[in-house]
Amino acid sequence: MSPSNLTAHSYYIGLLIALIAIFVVPPFFDRGSMFSQLSSVSVFLTLLFSMLVISHSKKLMVASLVLATPLLLEITRSLFGFDIAFISSLYPYSGIAFVLVIIVVMLKDIFSSNEVDLLLIVGSIVLYLLIGLLWGFIYLAIEQSGSGSFTANSMQTIGFYEQTRTFLYYSITTLTTLGYGDIVPVSPPARAMAAMEAVAGQLYLTILVARLVGMHIAQKR
Repeated sequence: MSPSNLTAHSYYIGLLIALIAIFVVPPFFDRGSMFSQLSSVSVFLTLLFSMLVISHSKKLMVASLVLATPLLLEITRSLFGFDIAFISSLYPYSGIAFVLVIIVVMLKDIFSSNEVDLLLIVGSIVLYLLIGLLWGFIYLAIEQSGSGSFTANSMQTIGFYEQTRTFLYYSITTLTTLGYGDIVPVSPPARAMAAMEAVAGQLYLTILVARLVGMHIAQKR
């Protein structure tokens, strides 16, 4: 994978830590300024390391930066209290577009690799978490476009960032087909996307494991 292995390792490990922070850190803090600030910092670091991962292509970096502009504006609004209220409505769509580009680039890199190494393994884990993040944004967009698309306790009363956290949690439990049942998709788009995520998660693991095992066997010969 490009760029150099040492630099690429740093970028992928940084992205992995940032993604873990998105899913794990904010829930341990109460709703409020600290929660929204931690969420914003985690998202910013994910954006930063994602763009560094694809830094071997200047065109992709520029395109990704353009797609991520509403995300960056929302982060700015959250951290510094700027009044850019309309940005919140664009936030999930910007996230979908940006993460989708990163996923496509990483899929190409991972499945064009010829050897199993630490970079490939970390990249595979990162890609799995990015799929969860992508669907989290998708669920948020569906709920924004049609309130009541999901049923859950207090779904209508929680704030924007708390709702984002809820859908990230729901996305991971759906991706892994864990499904506690505490959040239920009720609208047709929500049900369709939940089913697609469960299928995508299983296909990714099946294809990836087969690919890694095949490459490992080939390396042993």
